[in-house]
Amino acid sequence: MIWSPKGFLSSTTNDPFKDSGMLDFAGGGVVHLTGGVCALISIVILGPRVDRFFDRTGKALDSPATMPVHSVTMQMLGSLILWVGWYGFNSGSTLKMNNLQQAQSAALCVVTTTISAASGCVSAMFLRYFYGAVDGIRFFDLTAAMNGALSGLVAITAGCSIIQPQVAVVVGIVSGAVYLGASNLLIKFKIDDVVDAVPVHMANGIWSCMSVGLFADPGLIEIAYGRDTGPAGWMYEWGRSR
Repeated sequence: MIWSPKGFLSSTTNDPFKDSGMLDFAGGGVVHLTGGVCALISIVILGPRVDRFFDRTGKALDSPATMPVHSVTMQMLGSLILWVGWYGFNSGSTLKMNNLQQAQSAALCVVTTTISAASGCVSAMFLRYFYGAVDGIRFFDLTAAMNGALSGLVAITAGCSIIQPQVAVVVGIVSGAVYLGASNLLIKFKIDDVVDAVPVHMANGIWSCMSVGLFADPGLIEIAYGRDTGPAGWMYEWGRSR
């Protein structure tokens, strides 16, 4: 639908939807939103772990049980490996570097990816610190920090080549809040997402696609896609109309 030249949402079709088609450079919607939806369907089918929301007799617990990660060290290692891999994921979506513009586009992907991931990490960590106190005790949660970083990575994926570096800070900060909000919402509905795949990939996959609609820079669109694809981000269009 999005990446095929014949897709009805493609930006490279002869008659693109809304004169621009959907700009999803590295797969914020194609990859992450799709994967997050699949994860949500899977965990609803599987049901929650025993003693998470219900005891072994099926009686609802007064409050959800906290089940800590098995190894924070391994979680951090895995998150950092994913972070490094994202540079190939986002920058590699340029597909080729035959000229200076393509090389600059790939370099921009590296910069925005780094900034958004770092911003998401800090955002989620401090939001959890201020609003996630346990028995009145505040603490820095490394799990929230790492999932915040992954959320920032997901959030910038669709627009990594067409969003300015300073705007990537905003994208990352919002991604941390989106992650924590979606995670708490799943708990409210007694949906047991062990690794928070749905908040990270589905919720921030949605935000990734929305951020392009808000912040896509018209000059960067022309560089990344090789032609003027029509309307730019809403913030730029709004600025022009004033």
